[in-house]
Amino acid sequence: MCLLFIADGAINKSRKEEIMKNITTILEEAKVELTDEQKQAIENAVGENYRTIADYQKQQKKVESTEAQLKSAQETIERFSGIGRRSSCYDLIQK
Repeated sequence: MCLLFIADGAINKSRKEEIMKNITTILEEAKVELTDEQKQAIENAVGENYRTIADYQKQQKKVESTEAQLKSAQETIERFSGIGRRSSCYDLIQK
């Protein structure tokens, strides 16, 4: 699992444990020797401050969807601009 470093947020416990195992493995593979207290401190800090790439991509999709909805709403409003109260339904359909 890859990490994307986006600060400030919480990760649910099961997801946090999954990420933490990977970080510990990475440190061990790099021959970094840590005490249990250091490992716990790193796990806590990462769990509180970073998101996975999958979490980031999920949020990005939500943003893109919201932007598309906004654009659609703006186009709909634009179609109605300049139409007075006395316009017929036919006039609305033609636009």
